Amino acid sequence: MSMQNFAANYFLIFGILTALGGLYGYLKVKSQASLIAGLISGFILFFSFYWMSRNAIVATGIGCFISLLLFSRFFHVWQRTRKPMPQVPMMILSLGGLGVGVFLLLRIV
Repeated sequence: MSMQNFAANYFLIFGILTALGGLYGYLKVKSQASLIAGLISGFILFFSFYWMSRNAIVATGIGCFISLLLFSRFFHVWQRTRKPMPQVPMMILSLGGLGVGVFLLLRIV
């Protein structure tokens, strides 16, 4: 498996988990903000997966940007509340997306 395929699959799985997390937040505490943010973030990460075969640099940049936004959001909440769920898993997934994306960009450019 090439690094580009690995990154595409990572962003696909990350997008699915993000969308499902938003849906779970809505079902558990009726948070419309979680639902909307989760679905939008998940869709953009899916778009990154889809676009990877057409333009890997743009797709990876989009995936890295969303990963950075998600990391900063969940890190900020974790600092304030110190509750590990769902902040810590999402921070780990976001750092994974950043790592995969940066590694791929360094290999492409």
